[in-house]
Amino acid sequence: MKTKTNQQKRIKKAGILKHAGIVLSALIGVFIFVLCFALYVWVNETPRANPGFTGFSEGNIQNREHTTIFIAPDLLIAIDKDNPEVSFFRLETPITDDSLRVFSKRNAVMVDGYIKGIPTTEISDISKNIWDKVLSGLTTSNFTRLDLLQLSRTIKNSTFVENASLTFPEQAVVDEELTIMVQNGTNISGLASEATQWVKNIGGRVVEVGNAPKTINKTQIVVLSDIPGSPTVARLVEVFGLKEALQETSKDPTRFDVIITIGNDFYGR
Repeated sequence: MKTKTNQQKRIKKAGILKHAGIVLSALIGVFIFVLCFALYVWVNETPRANPGFTGFSEGNIQNREHTTIFIAPDLLIAIDKDNPEVSFFRLETPITDDSLRVFSKRNAVMVDGYIKGIPTTEISDISKNIWDKVLSGLTTSNFTRLDLLQLSRTIKNSTFVENASLTFPEQAVVDEELTIMVQNGTNISGLASEATQWVKNIGGRVVEVGNAPKTINKTQIVVLSDIPGSPTVARLVEVFGLKEALQETSKDPTRFDVIITIGNDFYGR
């Protein structure tokens, strides 16, 4: 009788332990899920808690052919996909206030985003400084933390090459060698020349600059060649703040792959 009672106790105890194990496993599973979810949310957030530079939407580095980044207060770096070299340009006058957009427009430099709170004195320490400051929560950017951590990893073993001038030709644009015409579709003189500088600074090949036959309000990009997925066209759409380029099939032979017509909206950019 006593043996039977002990056996029942052992069975009961084993049942309790089994139940406790199931509950504990469930709790651990929930904890791991919550932890992973919190980590996922954290790395995919843009660290904008501190004052940053306005006018920048959420950036993206991972899927881009080229990214030009301003690291406050005085450094511009440019990264081309699959290129081990990172080009950089150090500004003589640091940008310490919210004048980055003014600087970008004045110099016709396409800036995709910014990082603030990273020491820039030693160019060789940029990768480590980005990693450390992101993890410690002491940086501000329009890029996600995941983008910034991957950026740090990407440039860790890169060779830094200093640019002699404030231009960042993009390899995909240079390699494509599209012929581009820029024409002024406004009554404001000089806009076609200004727009041409934007195109040339990303590596575009402008073969003609002139005036459009009529004025237009909104800048447009017309693609005359059959070049689906063109990195040059995609970048030009970004540079001029458009949603898309227009595709037209020309029956007459033309020496232009792309025609950019500047509208009245360009003056107020």
